[in-house]
Amino acid sequence: MDPSSGRIDENPSPITPESGSIPESASDLGWETLSHPHFDGPVAPVSSNLHHRASLTDIIHSLKSALKGDSAIKVHPLGFVQIALDPTSSHRLHSGLRINIWPKGYKLEDGNDIHAHSFAMTSRVLNGAIENFEYAWRDTPAGKNSIGHITHSEDSRHFLTDTGRRGEFRLAKHDLTREGEEYHVQKGRFHTTQVVGDQLTITLIDRYDIDESAPNPVISTTGLEKPVVYDARPLTQDQARELVTEAIKTLQQKEQHTLLDTEPVKKLLNLLFLQQRTVVELGVGSGALTELILDRGPAKVIGYELFPEATPASIAGKIDLRVEDIAEVDFSYLANGDPCIIALPPYSLLTHIREQIIDRYNVRDVILSVPESQRREFPDFEIAGSFDGSAFDPPTRGRHLLLYKGFGTTAERRRDSQPGLIHRDLRQALSDKWGLRLDGQWNTEELLQDMVQRCSDAIEHSTLGEKLGQNRRVVVFLSDNEQKIPEWQKHFNRYGIEVATADNFEHPDFVRSLLNIDIDGVRIVGVLHEASNLFRAGTDTLSTQHHLEVVDNVSTLTAYGFEGENLVGKVYTHRTPGMVDHERRDPNRPGVFGWDDIFVLDSVGRTYDELRRDGHKISSRDMTVAEFIRDRFYYKNRIDLTFAPQGQEATVDFGNSVEEFIRSNPYMSDPSLEAVGLTSMFRRVVNEGVFFRSAKNRREKNYWFAALNGGLPFTPKRDPIHEAKYTVHDLGHMDILEPVFSGKNSPELARVYCAARMMSEAFTLVEADMIFPHALAEGGVQYNFEKHQAYPLFRSLGIDLKDPDNRKANLRKIFYANARYCLTGDDSEYRKLLGDSTEGREALEKYKSKFMPFFVEDYRWTERNWENMTTRGDEFAKWWSMAQPIRDAVAPGLLSVEEFADAIRHRPGDLVDQVFEHYFEDRIVPAFTVGDEYAPRGKQLAAGFRRYMMGQMAILARYDFAAGAEQLQKDISDSLIRHYSDISLAEVEQLRAHYDRFVDRLTASNLITTDDAATYKEIYPLFDPYYVFYDEGTSFYENLESLARKKLDSFRPYRGEE
Repeated sequence: MDPSSGRIDENPSPITPESGSIPESASDLGWETLSHPHFDGPVAPVSSNLHHRASLTDIIHSLKSALKGDSAIKVHPLGFVQIALDPTSSHRLHSGLRINIWPKGYKLEDGNDIHAHSFAMTSRVLNGAIENFEYAWRDTPAGKNSIGHITHSEDSRHFLTDTGRRGEFRLAKHDLTREGEEYHVQKGRFHTTQVVGDQLTITLIDRYDIDESAPNPVISTTGLEKPVVYDARPLTQDQARELVTEAIKTLQQKEQHTLLDTEPVKKLLNLLFLQQRTVVELGVGSGALTELILDRGPAKVIGYELFPEATPASIAGKIDLRVEDIAEVDFSYLANGDPCIIALPPYSLLTHIREQIIDRYNVRDVILSVPESQRREFPDFEIAGSFDGSAFDPPTRGRHLLLYKGFGTTAERRRDSQPGLIHRDLRQALSDKWGLRLDGQWNTEELLQDMVQRCSDAIEHSTLGEKLGQNRRVVVFLSDNEQKIPEWQKHFNRYGIEVATADNFEHPDFVRSLLNIDIDGVRIVGVLHEASNLFRAGTDTLSTQHHLEVVDNVSTLTAYGFEGENLVGKVYTHRTPGMVDHERRDPNRPGVFGWDDIFVLDSVGRTYDELRRDGHKISSRDMTVAEFIRDRFYYKNRIDLTFAPQGQEATVDFGNSVEEFIRSNPYMSDPSLEAVGLTSMFRRVVNEGVFFRSAKNRREKNYWFAALNGGLPFTPKRDPIHEAKYTVHDLGHMDILEPVFSGKNSPELARVYCAARMMSEAFTLVEADMIFPHALAEGGVQYNFEKHQAYPLFRSLGIDLKDPDNRKANLRKIFYANARYCLTGDDSEYRKLLGDSTEGREALEKYKSKFMPFFVEDYRWTERNWENMTTRGDEFAKWWSMAQPIRDAVAPGLLSVEEFADAIRHRPGDLVDQVFEHYFEDRIVPAFTVGDEYAPRGKQLAAGFRRYMMGQMAILARYDFAAGAEQLQKDISDSLIRHYSDISLAEVEQLRAHYDRFVDRLTASNLITTDDAATYKEIYPLFDPYYVFYDEGTSFYENLESLARKKLDSFRPYRGEE
């Protein structure tokens, strides 16, 4: 209803007692303070200044706790979310504080929203704006309005029950409260609230003067002859969780703290030279840090602050104060001059500051305050000091670090470098490039176009790089040196990006033309120029390469692209310190590139050439390419689910419970799944160890190793059932426990591995695409299941899985039919089950047409992974020697490929039958028929962490020579075995921090790139990415049956090594 009965005045006049609209007494309602005769001023609140009593950190913590808790999110009958603040998160909080969250565009129109509370309240608006309307009531026997009380039914619904009172009401007071302001409502006062505008609205409520025994009256304009349902806008739990998730993201953008203890910053600034520098301060706040900066005589301070009222005028007048949102500022001016950045910003902006400001504009001198948990995101920063939570106002949670880089204090200071475009006349530049006479008879445009066309032809015909499907992304390097191409390709191919080369001609007309190459299905994502050489240590002077000269290998990569219509270049540099040692050069070793065999890295005491021979070479060139990849190709937001977003802040977060997710998902927790055995399978997978994966880049997204550290990936889809289906599919893979490569290679083991891997695909398709939708359909879920081609086939089979006595036999029928088709291309088992059903035969053909590409491409993917792993057989053997004792002690179900082969060798039938019988009897039947309950959370966590760390340990086999590798391997093994049945989240994070520090040391030693480090800390891939394509035309794919016979040697049974 309209809160003012037809009109809302922006400044309504209070109703006077003489109007007769204010009752003299309302004591019969049971609240003494309801009788307030004049409305001539606000009642003095017991609670005020809520922003001092509950910080945004406290509020965000409580919202996150609510998402991860076992209880349902509380939804008010009027359609908004209520969250009680967690009093354990801060000494300032008490149980009366709560958060209200209204959806965007919230409106009420049913006439039952004017109500009174049994408590007084103060409300602070944290986001959006609120209109509060207060009303006066007068009893009149002939009144058209009623007063009802809220009652509850057994099914948790709310009803309005008539009290018998009739009367009139009028608007008495109207307040508009904006973000950062508070309003108050007296106990027993009739009121209603409306949100203003179409944005998420969040308020912090403090309740006091509470009378729990008092009723909850509501004015009804619709009549209460019989109880009326009060749940005006019921929200589902999914909608409620989405609201809470959105509120967290909204409040994180506002979270600010004032640093009280500035001593660590002062000590650091005393060591640095700021005179005549331009200092950019991100988050001026109270100006405490600004004063310290001004004391050191900078030429200029540019300060950013979203809420300038917090900054004293005495500070604001001395700096260039810009009232802007950091996330929306154009910082391109940082590319000019030599500015430095000093920031104690909202921590939700740290990633943006790092990627979009510091790295993007190559800012070399930076001071930052970061939470200790995010230290690993800043591996090139030094620690200058630390703060605990009490150093801030309001206090924060956890320990915080003061980090810095540059200021001439580190050996790896980035060199100033501007994009190296040739700004001379095009004809003059081409003349210099090709040695042509300037006054000669040659056409400038034709020559330039010929250079572009050579590159375009090479890309179109895939003579350079590797063709990666029909939607291709290509980077073009300006280089005449073919030897560099493999070094570039190894990085870009991991992201599905091809590398092409063009003439080394860094002229803007040429670069623009390359970026505008027009080939169907091809997108040029960058034109790059890279130069690498040896320089005298700490200088920009080229080295003379004298014996024992101390030098740096400096790489400068310039990446060109368009911003709007403007051609822009961003520069990435890296400096690797070392020395020249001519005694390392072997004149009998041909094929050494440049000075690779005489440049000795300080970090490892070996030359690039020696490292290359061992497969460990990471040069400055690799580092700059890695930084470009991180800047250009990492996802802006982590991959998350669309309909059940988890909001993970890391790729792997063991604090996110898969059990809780399944229980809260309305489709995966549907009772119909229990009846067919799927819920039992979910419980076993969770108990055996599973964790979510929220990828931040394509390397993490593409990786898949269900038995170890691959995790359960988030796969967003266009509807919630399709999204849930993909999760079910991947849980099925987790259940299968595919065998792992342990370093032993032979044609027979390759066949067994391939069959086992493909059997996993065949089984999970049945579970997710057939049984799951069929159970939901049988359970009454309304959805167009027919649009997914596997379900109509399953429905045509008429298989009943609800009968537990016949479930195993019926499971065997469908799993075996699908296994024979997926692995051999033979659909005869399906045809036997379908009989003469015309509808069933048509469904089978549609199924084969849809899924044949998946099986063909999965054969290719599996074969490529095997080839990749076998090239590093010794490395995998070392890893298995580390992992096998853990497996033997605490994870006996995980088998190596040779152990798996030995387990199937005596089973009857061909190879497909052998693998089928093993998995069906050992994994499928127990999963679908044994009703285990969920294990305690600590045991689930221990199992999932064990899987994860066993995979992550592979890095210790590759870099077993690195300092700390042996000790870390021992610590991981001891911890996983010791915590077999229970582990705490704190212990998990402690061991991961130990692992992360080892990865940081590898980066500092030039053994891995920064891209590698960012990925390995979350996921260490046991094989390199390889991309397959499921949506190409039919002609793109090889015949499934002939391919299967070739890969599995006509399905000959495995009887041991020949």
